[in-house]
Amino acid sequence: MKTRTPLNLVFFASALAVLLAVPACGEGAPSDVGNIEAGQRGGNGENGDNGDNGDNGNQGRGSVCEGDMKIDKGVKDGPHFYENDSIASVCIKAGPANFTYNCGDTEPSATMPDDVELPEGCYQVEWVYADDEETCCVGVMIDGGGTGPDCKDISHTTASWGEPCAPEPSPSPSPSPSPSPSPSPSPSPSPSPSPSPSPGPIVQ
Repeated sequence: MKTRTPLNLVFFASALAVLLAVPACGEGAPSDVGNIEAGQRGGNGENGDNGDNGDNGNQGRGSVCEGDMKIDKGVKDGPHFYENDSIASVCIKAGPANFTYNCGDTEPSATMPDDVELPEGCYQVEWVYADDEETCCVGVMIDGGGTGPDCKDISHTTASWGEPCAPEPSPSPSPSPSPSPSPSPSPSPSPSPSPSPSPGPIVQ
């Protein structure tokens, strides 16, 4: 007489075999996740390189002008004019470069980047002085640009203040000459009377 195997036991044995054949939960999967994370890190690394390129792009645009006052527009609507007790320098931002003019300069005294070549007279910088010696600037007008690839449009300008100009010394009044006393006239000597002649003897 044959004994039948219960169906429940057959089902349990089959399920157990399947479970043993499949890797336990968590095995194998972490390595795949690690590979994915490593790949993401690799991609982020490339993005980091792109970030460096972004920094290089910012450097390529050049640094902005800094100063105590800024006119944040071009000169197409009119020249830029600054006025103060003392102006030490102005900065012109044009394209990727900027140009610094110290008080009295009509050509840039400094450029950024250093190797920028600017055509002579590209930008007009006219100074107003506080004294006849032209040593202290109290005003400046900026214009020009936009004539070609080496002389780009002005995007903005700034001005940096300096020490207040020393006031011009007021001329001291020259002392008026004191009148010299007029010499008193010396009295003229009165003439002494001449003696009257004595009468001579009378002749009879």
